[in-house]
Amino acid sequence: MKKTHIYSLLLLISSAFSTVFAQSGLRYEYKITGTSPQGSVTGNMEFMLLSGNTRMEMRMSVPGVPVINMVMLTLQQKNGFSYEIMDAAKAYVEHNTTGTSSVYEVIQVAGADKVGVFNATKVKIKIDGEEQWMWVSKDVTGYSMFASMRNKEWDMDALFKALKSKGVEGFPVKMQQTEEGFTTSIEMVKAEQKPLDAKLFIIPADYKKQAALSPGIQGMPQIDPAKLMQMSEEEREKFLQEIKKQHGIKDEE
Repeated sequence: MKKTHIYSLLLLISSAFSTVFAQSGLRYEYKITGTSPQGSVTGNMEFMLLSGNTRMEMRMSVPGVPVINMVMLTLQQKNGFSYEIMDAAKAYVEHNTTGTSSVYEVIQVAGADKVGVFNATKVKIKIDGEEQWMWVSKDVTGYSMFASMRNKEWDMDALFKALKSKGVEGFPVKMQQTEEGFTTSIEMVKAEQKPLDAKLFIIPADYKKQAALSPGIQGMPQIDPAKLMQMSEEEREKFLQEIKKQHGIKDEE
């Protein structure tokens, strides 16, 4: 399945964080923006790492759609899977994250740039043949751990090698992709080392396993803001009712 819009960006970040063993806790905060003729998308995302486990929390606002909230876990003892946590339904969905690694090719080095507080280098890169802009920085807290990882099955290792072949080093602090008139940008706004509660990385014992609504892409649930905005009212309503049913969300009376 083709990776589009926000998914190719999320998958790359998820791949990076799921491989790092951080004893003391790391937290990364991103903002999400998207624009198209149909409207704008805004959101924020947090990645938290502790002892080989990761937690992603995402909140996204899409025109004509209730606010999308998503929680995903990867657990060190469950390598090859991610878990979508649905607190309202007291349930979770298991996603298989195994698959072939992406192919990276740096096709242009645009030079030095600034992304928030980060000194960065801007490059144009192809990921599985799809072009996007990427900004990378060595200023990111925890970068030395990412840079020291060497695993041929890890997408970030392949990215680092592609960057280094062009004399560039760093961790992605901004990614921007345009497809079919929809531009998505994910930008890091904070990176910090801090204590994290181990309970954030545990699936509650009373949560029940559910089947996935759709297979998604390499373990990411398939909620594409661009496609949502292009749906007819009937298609969108049907999709939203399926999401509400799975997540245990009741319609307001």
